[in-house]
Amino acid sequence: MAGIDKQMVGRRFAAAAAGYAQHTPVQRLVCRRLLHMLAAHGRRRFGRVLEIGCGTGGLTRLLDTHLHVREWVLNDLNPLLPDFPLPAAPWRFVPGDAEQISFGTGCDLVAAASVVQWFVQPQAFVRRAAAALDADGLLLVGTFAPGNLGEVRAAGGGGLDYPSAGQWRGWLAADFELLAWHEETVCLRFDSPSAVLRHLKGGGVNGIRSGVWSRGRLNAFCEAYGRFSDGRSVPLTYRPMLFLARRKRHAVQTA
Repeated sequence: MAGIDKQMVGRRFAAAAAGYAQHTPVQRLVCRRLLHMLAAHGRRRFGRVLEIGCGTGGLTRLLDTHLHVREWVLNDLNPLLPDFPLPAAPWRFVPGDAEQISFGTGCDLVAAASVVQWFVQPQAFVRRAAAALDADGLLLVGTFAPGNLGEVRAAGGGGLDYPSAGQWRGWLAADFELLAWHEETVCLRFDSPSAVLRHLKGGGVNGIRSGVWSRGRLNAFCEAYGRFSDGRSVPLTYRPMLFLARRKRHAVQTA
């Protein structure tokens, strides 16, 4: 996935951190779904857990509350130390682009919520996760399917190119056994197209395009987005896609 300015993405998520939870109900839902998916698998004790893109700690807190973890490795694009209650177990913070940093080895769980859709090479992430995991280690991922935020793209607001379920399953097949898969559609309603933009900015999801929107561009976007109105509100559609996979014992551990 080319054309993403990672530094700009990092700055916009950092700017939105204070109000992130308020503006990201779907991302919170993704974290809860991931916890339930892992709980259904039945495993609650882990040695080393690597979380990619820990952000404001939504998934970290849930996993820390419900799992027994010996050691945490937390990563985020934001170079500052995480500003949320950190796990009681030993932890270390590894800042940087998750597509560039070393994942290390010896992990029992690699987890990522609402972050891999920003990756330029998500298929390489799957291979690197396999290399970081011990045999039977788990990969827990929450991302989004094609059509996510489709109204924004249709109205000229840009968007990401989301890998399909078939692509993810194909990337996983070599090194992982798929244990669980979940997709759903969540439609939020807003008073106006401008409110949609405020919602996206509040969650840092305006990190796709650089520059300030001119009044003309804003008016054109709002007019185009208005075609989705039912006369009372406009929709914004999210398409969460989540999976849990176990590293095969014969997987080759190469970075």
